[in-house]
Amino acid sequence: MLKKMIFHSFLVTGMLVLAACGKSDATPTADAQNRPHPVKIVKVEQTSAPIPIESSGKLASEAEMLLSFKIGGVVDRILVNEGQTVSEGQLLAHLNLTEIDARVRQAKNAFEKAERDMARVKDLLKDSVATLEQYQNASTGYEVAQADYEIAKFNQRYAKIIAPTSGKVLRRFVERGELINPGMPAMQIGTASASSQIIRIGVSDRDVVRLAPGDTAQVRFDAYPGAKFSGYVTEIAAAADPKTGTFEVELTLEPSKLLLKNGFVGKVKLFPAKQSAYYRIPMSALVDGSRDLVSIMIPVNERTSARKITVRPEHVGTDYFTVLASEAGKIGEVITDGAAYVRDGETISLVGNISEIKTIAEK
Repeated sequence: MLKKMIFHSFLVTGMLVLAACGKSDATPTADAQNRPHPVKIVKVEQTSAPIPIESSGKLASEAEMLLSFKIGGVVDRILVNEGQTVSEGQLLAHLNLTEIDARVRQAKNAFEKAERDMARVKDLLKDSVATLEQYQNASTGYEVAQADYEIAKFNQRYAKIIAPTSGKVLRRFVERGELINPGMPAMQIGTASASSQIIRIGVSDRDVVRLAPGDTAQVRFDAYPGAKFSGYVTEIAAAADPKTGTFEVELTLEPSKLLLKNGFVGKVKLFPAKQSAYYRIPMSALVDGSRDLVSIMIPVNERTSARKITVRPEHVGTDYFTVLASEAGKIGEVITDGAAYVRDGETISLVGNISEIKTIAEK
């Protein structure tokens, strides 16, 4: 009987201890839930400053032409080398003309004979010695011979390569003595004017709609560290490249005293002239999101609580992203440090003084 009384007393005592422990553990948990979350806040301002579009491309001439011979034959002379400057109308190369000149003489003699035959049949027709059919046949033979003669002279003229414009020889594909087929490229030239140098770059569909002809650009080349070259948009592709899915944009560089060679790789920054108002949000304010929509926390109720809002990034930079003011509404401040640990509607406390809250532009 005494043992049972002792056991019951221990059991009651243990239950009281556990109850007391449970009560003491529950109280701090409730306090922790009600305790404000320490956070940092950054002011954001609405702006329409141009957001640069970055890309890269190769420097080229505005017009690059592949020059070739109209007919095949043996290359007799190549009069220019790669990198050489040429003038409009300058002879650049020609084939061995022995066979070609002989073909012209042959066609000329056939044409002259056909001309004499037609004149003779015409006189005989007047005297009723030749028939009308004979005259028509002679006339047809004359026209065929004339066409053959014109073709021979045309081929003779294009057995030479003449510079169609002033420029520079970019590449040479043949050497003297080689047998070349009709239309095979013999050399490539590009316009030499300093104002005709261009860069072609690819931009995404989101960026191409922000661009317009005349928008300014800034270009850097590794060949000239620290130097900046100005340019402007001259052409924008109407359709995407089927291979890359990007839209080609052509930039024309302003004249420069520095020597720029075709093939230089340029790092390009484009500055769209038209820019809708937007907010620039620091990347540290990002809470969660997907490809098209992200969530951020903003302080409300005089910075005493947090509210979660969903926005659509318009442009993503290295440490920031932008959202259109027309879509996001009014945003004055965002929570950065501590945002990931705050839930919608929970209380917050500001870490640091108000003077420490700076705009993105001031950072």
